[in-house]
Amino acid sequence: MTTIQRTPWGFYLLTGLSAGSVIAAGILISALVQGRPIGPLLVPSAITAGAILAFALTVATLAYPPVSVDFASRSVRMRFRDVPISTITQAWRRIADGRPGAILFLRLVSTEGPRVRLLVAGGGFPNIDLAGRQALLDLVRTAPIEPPAEPAQAHSMRWQRVGVPAMVKELKRFGLDWSVGVEEETLRADAELNGVDPDELPEVDDRLR
Repeated sequence: MTTIQRTPWGFYLLTGLSAGSVIAAGILISALVQGRPIGPLLVPSAITAGAILAFALTVATLAYPPVSVDFASRSVRMRFRDVPISTITQAWRRIADGRPGAILFLRLVSTEGPRVRLLVAGGGFPNIDLAGRQALLDLVRTAPIEPPAEPAQAHSMRWQRVGVPAMVKELKRFGLDWSVGVEEETLRADAELNGVDPDELPEVDDRLR
């Protein structure tokens, strides 16, 4: 089982602790300025900080669940559930904005119900590491992802359904090599079907197939 995405517990733990501490400190400082006793506010402040931390960790679990793939058994673990790779038939992508350092999300959907969001690239956020990207490359190459009815827009903050060629183009724009392990003939044929210029696809290095 190869891990593609790990739930960023550390990132959200630090965020929750920081936010909770700031708000708790604000409550106590406000009481001090107003001349009220701080003692009775210690417990409510601690509860507030704990609630914010619990919320942050819950958001981390729901937003970025762990995703792993096992090519030996041809299964993917999505939201703590194992589904066959053959059920991954849809891919979606969203770009947070069009500026440098924009955040790129991908979403994989299984016909058995589970769907997961992957934070692939974006400054200031925990992204998929090199090993995870390679596993994601192999998964997309193996899964029967269906092409969309219409090509996705180049810059869109909305979720848009994409095929493999569109993902190649997006990840090339984000400085990631998406061509490893994919046959060039397949890429060019899928590109033409999805309205993508095949000449804009990155060249496939035969040594890496």
